[in-house]
Amino acid sequence: MEFRWIEWNVQHIAQHGVEPEEAEEVVLTGVTMKGREDTLIATGPTSEGRFLFVVYKKDGNQVFVITARNMTEKEKRSWRKRYGKKKRRP
Repeated sequence: MEFRWIEWNVQHIAQHGVEPEEAEEVVLTGVTMKGREDTLIATGPTSEGRFLFVVYKKDGNQVFVITARNMTEKEKRSWRKRYGKKKRRP
């Protein structure tokens, strides 16, 4: 997969305190589900244990991150209940 970063999306996720590398990691290793309007949502922990919620679009092999933020405590509890307490999925 090739991630497409432009000034807009880098600045947008920075407003949420997220680095592009963190968002990429969760897209590649997290749990993915369908979002609204042809978007995908990846959720899960980074290698540092930070749980992120990443919204992105995929076009072929290209990934464009729209936004990324910390998961809420409620989202983290739900994620752990559903996918286990392990830090990362296999």
